[in-house]
Amino acid sequence: CFFFFCFPSPNKMTMLRLVWEKLALRSSSNGFSIPNRARRGLYEGKGIVSGNQVSFSQRKSRRVWKPNTQRKSLYSELLDKMIRVRLTTAALRRIDQVGGIDNYILFMGTKRLNESDVALKIHGILLQAYKDKHGIEFDKEKLIREEKEAVYEDAKKLYIREALKKRVLEASSETVSSKSHEILDAVPEFSSELEDVLSMLEKN
Repeated sequence: CFFFFCFPSPNKMTMLRLVWEKLALRSSSNGFSIPNRARRGLYEGKGIVSGNQVSFSQRKSRRVWKPNTQRKSLYSELLDKMIRVRLTTAALRRIDQVGGIDNYILFMGTKRLNESDVALKIHGILLQAYKDKHGIEFDKEKLIREEKEAVYEDAKKLYIREALKKRVLEASSETVSSKSHEILDAVPEFSSELEDVLSMLEKN
């Protein structure tokens, strides 16, 4: 052990560096190693991955892959200002998918939220801003339930419309012209067909 530390070789230095990085990491439950600096940004669960760098002659040398982090200024609608934060490209894609930094932070899971001190700080500020703007507490479960109900109602209306058009066109294929399906909703004679479709949906 004395000679190992007193006369380090390049391979020994690489080994010491890897050991030091392993000691500086916090292991997460998903199998990856989350660096300590992830608590100062939004990493979306991305961490340091270790493996082998294989040369053309199949020689393997240990290396690590660090997450791609950027510093970005993102606009918050609730706060009406830009928020500058360090985040990974995976977190940036997720923010674009959910429609902004406000939705990303407010609807973030508890486990992912506790992995970042920055996310916890922004979450508290956004909760207070939401209460000041709307006059009520932010209820994530209620908003998700309302969004699901709205999507279900839209899908139900679309299904009724398409089923009504199909049924009318099949019943009067000889008399209905190619342009008549554009005004089917305005014709009162088809109200009985709509009631049949609604009763069929209620049975299902």
